[in-house]
Amino acid sequence: MRRDYWLKLVGITVILSISLMLGGCSSSSDSDIKGQPPAEEAEEQALTFNYATQFAATNFMSEIDIEFFDKIYQDTGGKIKVEPFWGGTLIDSLQWYQEVVRGAADIAHIQGGTNMERFPLNTAASYFFLWAKDNDQIKKLTMELYNTTPELQAEYKDIKPLIWITNGQLWIHTAKRPVRTADDIKGMIIRVIDDPSFALVKELGGNPVRMTVAEAYSGLQKGVIDGIISGVDALTSFNFGEVTKYSTALPYRGAYLAIKVMNIDSWNKLTPETQKIFESNCEWWENEFYKRRNEIDQDTFDYMRDNNHEIITLDEAENEKIVSVLNKIAEEMAQDAGAMEIYQKAVQLMEDSR
Repeated sequence: MRRDYWLKLVGITVILSISLMLGGCSSSSDSDIKGQPPAEEAEEQALTFNYATQFAATNFMSEIDIEFFDKIYQDTGGKIKVEPFWGGTLIDSLQWYQEVVRGAADIAHIQGGTNMERFPLNTAASYFFLWAKDNDQIKKLTMELYNTTPELQAEYKDIKPLIWITNGQLWIHTAKRPVRTADDIKGMIIRVIDDPSFALVKELGGNPVRMTVAEAYSGLQKGVIDGIISGVDALTSFNFGEVTKYSTALPYRGAYLAIKVMNIDSWNKLTPETQKIFESNCEWWENEFYKRRNEIDQDTFDYMRDNNHEIITLDEAENEKIVSVLNKIAEEMAQDAGAMEIYQKAVQLMEDSR
């Protein structure tokens, strides 16, 4: 009798223990089904990205970079760190596309306008809004066209464009002969760095050439070239003011191009929240760039006035001549790239913005 009692008691205890175990398993399973991973699994892993740039650490854009990386580090609670490699020490800046795609650099500051054979539609589109009235308008129109045109976005499928900028209004700086009309460019040898300016000078009867900053300085000094097309800041940042006497404002600006890109796999390692932090700070970088460029430009205008460097403004009719040539070049670029539909869309955007 006593033996039967103890057997029943042990049996009940075993059944209760099994029930409790099964109940615990059921609770854990429900949590997994509802997508409730342990807290440590939900947290973003700390990541360190490398950054490649051809500029020295003392360049004003590199100074913005340092603040930019610190802001990302602070805004992500120390989860995302960026290690910079200055002065072209990490990748070949002319081969940036291949280097970023293969992951040699997670993030890179690129030379706008290089490797553009990989982006034929975007290259053509970069000509469409050059005559925008200011930096805000060229940004708005370029990004509206890009964000509503899948064909343009598809060309960047292997990399993530982070930061886009325009170098602002372009000028022609000359040593001996001032440019007061579009026809004055005829016969001049002009150093250019961007494709639209190359095409413009050629169309106006000038002789566009490519050369380094050092070669251009020497060329102006010795009379090998007549002038250069660049931003106004080049007079002080590259000392071209020492070898030129005249600066003529042109009715167009540098294209709005991506100048910082990220390896797509590195970008996809970020959570959506962290991607938003990146994008917010990219906007900050662009605004800071324009702020500092404006300061440099103002210092350059002060330099020009102090050194009797003549500033020339073309009249409306001459500006229209140049814009007309740019329109012609843009349409030809669109035809060559098979991008006429995109061009017509751009023309409509421009008309709507007026």
